[in-house]
Amino acid sequence: MAKPNFSGVYSLKSSENEDAFLQAQGVGWVLRKAAKAVGSKRVVVEHVDDILKIKAGLVDLEYEIGGEAIPTRFMGFEFTDGCDWHSDGVSLCQTKCYKDGSK
Repeated sequence: MAKPNFSGVYSLKSSENEDAFLQAQGVGWVLRKAAKAVGSKRVVVEHVDDILKIKAGLVDLEYEIGGEAIPTRFMGFEFTDGCDWHSDGVSLCQTKCYKDGSK
């Protein structure tokens, strides 16, 4: 089965565990609430071969699908995240790692 191409413009419906993730990174309550309030609902994805570029508001990320996790900065805090094909072969998973390296 051919893998899909995810290029397009999307509307973000929800983010799972975003507040808990930011809190674990040491982001204070005020900044977490500000991030939620100004979070972009429009997501632009460019998917060419194994490169996935995601733009959402102030966030501009580029992943090599199946490649090494990359350092990412958000509101002055740094974490690592990566992107790989899900076991079904047709969907992608993004994994964020906490400061201590756990996922």
